Amino acid sequence: TQSTGVRVGNGRKVGGLGPDTECDSYKEKLSKAKRKNEYAQKLREQHKAAEFPKRIPKPKDRQPSKATLAMQYAKSIPPPKPSKPLNDRKRNSSVGSEGTIGGKDPIALKEEILEERVRRHFIHKRMMEDLDKL
Repeated sequence: TQSTGVRVGNGRKVGGLGPDTECDSYKEKLSKAKRKNEYAQKLREQHKAAEFPKRIPKPKDRQPSKATLAMQYAKSIPPPKPSKPLNDRKRNSSVGSEGTIGGKDPIALKEEILEERVRRHFIHKRMMEDLDKL
């Protein structure tokens, strides 16, 4: 069983005798709450009736932004013409009738390039060893 005056939910007491309506403090609280609600209602009505200034529309003839001008400029520039790849130009200019490049076999040419790079590597390696000795 529940005893009288038990608090539930949002802190209200359930049961009990209720407020003492004849007490002066209760009457003051009630009148304050009533005045507060009347004032709030009055303000709501005033705000509904009040004419707040409308937003001023932006002028239609304003200058375009820099971003818009940049986009217009970019659209006016023609796209670049694609150039032939470097490999195609070399092949077309120096390819012989047997498929050689500059009179040399492509595989032999790659081997020469590799040998040159290996030779340079060892030269640089010797230079670094000499610097370490100092």
